[in-house]
Amino acid sequence: MHVPWSPWWPIRPPRLPRDTHRPYSISRAGCRRRTALRTTGRTVAVFTGASTRGARMLLDAAGLTVDVLVGGDDVRRPEPAGDGVLLAAERLGVAPGAVAYIGDSPLDLRAATAAGSIGAAAAWGHLYDAREPADHTLARPAEALALLG
Repeated sequence: MHVPWSPWWPIRPPRLPRDTHRPYSISRAGCRRRTALRTTGRTVAVFTGASTRGARMLLDAAGLTVDVLVGGDDVRRPEPAGDGVLLAAERLGVAPGAVAYIGDSPLDLRAATAAGSIGAAAAWGHLYDAREPADHTLARPAEALALLG
């Protein structure tokens, strides 16, 4: 399935990037793959339950830039409500159905469903639960590129 723009990943503070996948971290390998989305001309957004300020600090520390950042302080209702996904889509000027929301938490996938977006499970994440329904399941971050065509 071709999705017209790239996904975003929730970022969970407080730790900064590490070389290995650990809870509450962004791996450097994952960061490189997210950056690869930018070089393919994809639009990148991040929606996170963390504050916008905290998320911006983590993104800056990881050397990542995004087109849109939506923090938990930007929405009235947290996940599993689709408010953050809907706001990110609105700020990007795309329909919610054109959004692929990739996350490891069951709440991430429920938020995607609530927003009418494509939900892709990040199976490498520490909150991944194979029992949670997803439109797609990704074993590695690099699979996001294939998902987006």
